[in-house]
Amino acid sequence: RVGDGGGGGGVSPSAQRHAVAENLNASEMARSRPVRTHALAHLPNTYPETAIIRTSGKAVGGLSLTLSKCQAPCHEQLRPGQWCPTLFVCCKLNSAEQVWTMADTTSFRPIIGALKGASTLTNFHVQQTGTDKFSSRYFTPRCQWMDVIEVKLERIAGAGGSSRARVTSKSTGMCPTCCPGSVVLSMLFCWFPYDDCGKNHEHIQQLKELLEGNGIEIDAVIINKGGSTAAPWTNPPMPKDTDRRKSQWSAGAGAGAGAGAGAGAGGLAPSAQAMDRGGPTEGEGGRRPPAR
Repeated sequence: RVGDGGGGGGVSPSAQRHAVAENLNASEMARSRPVRTHALAHLPNTYPETAIIRTSGKAVGGLSLTLSKCQAPCHEQLRPGQWCPTLFVCCKLNSAEQVWTMADTTSFRPIIGALKGASTLTNFHVQQTGTDKFSSRYFTPRCQWMDVIEVKLERIAGAGGSSRARVTSKSTGMCPTCCPGSVVLSMLFCWFPYDDCGKNHEHIQQLKELLEGNGIEIDAVIINKGGSTAAPWTNPPMPKDTDRRKSQWSAGAGAGAGAGAGAGAGGLAPSAQAMDRGGPTEGEGGRRPPAR
């Protein structure tokens, strides 16, 4: 009830003002909290397509952007991060490859046209689109490590209107492009194996989803999945076992009751607290040091 002149159990004007102030503070905190999405694939289109976006949603600028743009062409041409994996086939932790088969594609034009839409994906910078080929750069949000994604199309002889695409995504170097002299440093440490933490496979999957969203059916065969699919410090999944969750909650409640005011009676178990706190997001921390 709104106060009836302060009587009859009404709310006083000072209490009303206090409640309104609390609501405003809560809404302001919600708006100021950064929104982090998976791989930053669908952030609001408030920056040009050539911008490099951090996990916070802000664009990279200043010296970092200048170094990344200037050193990117050398990274793409030389790709020192692939020199040793090419010599030692067993060491393919920083690249991914798939073969796509697309039925009823009498022309490459719809496929290339759909791939051009990759420029709308955050941190994808389309470089080349031809009649049967496509290439794009990808910069990681945190330190601007650069990956190169390539698609090469070909006809399948005797298969009607079917086409085949060989899709690769490769890390160009161990040193991020925002670092001065990253090309030289990547060449010096080309022998050092490093893990892409599943990022190259993720790039290919994003392109695959882009084509399927344009009505192109794809039968994909994974040739190489690259490194591990998740970094060790990403948010751990919640246990699927309901009883396990209940036991964690009850254990946390018991520990909280014994700890006093610091923990509270409804405290979470240490593992549940770690899940609640989380770690760096996948886009921000999805690279295993020192390379990715």
